[in-house]
Amino acid sequence: MLPAIFPLILVACSSAAFTLANLPTHFEEITVVRDRVYGPNSSHLLDLCTSVQKPSQPREVIVFFSGGRWTEGTQNDYRFVGATLADRGYLVVIPDYRKNPDIHFPTVVKDPARAADGAQNHLTEWHSEPLRIHVVRHSAGAPIGWSDAPADAY
Repeated sequence: MLPAIFPLILVACSSAAFTLANLPTHFEEITVVRDRVYGPNSSHLLDLCTSVQKPSQPREVIVFFSGGRWTEGTQNDYRFVGATLADRGYLVVIPDYRKNPDIHFPTVVKDPARAADGAQNHLTEWHSEPLRIHVVRHSAGAPIGWSDAPADAY
């Protein structure tokens, strides 16, 4: 009986599920730069993922805002997203952001705007196209990543 329910137990435990999802990324040929600071808070960190091969033309950029019920998770949980998209030629930016109870709406939208501004600072060093930035949002990252306005607009 236990072997049949073992996968369900793993899926139910989010840290175990993220560990399994991220395991293959440790064997892929991608470059990951971790914990680039984009703001004054200790949660204002972002990871950059890209292919190890230098592209023949500037890379398009994907900024991925993760979920976590606004209470948990970090950019490290989503390395598998960065690896998958980097394998397809994108520069992937995965920012972390402040969570409840440290921040509330509408202030919470400042972090994604600040992260997008911070990502812009790294585009030339990663041979990326500043006019080709796509925003991808997952779960709790969807409502907070809605704004394309600069951080100082808030």
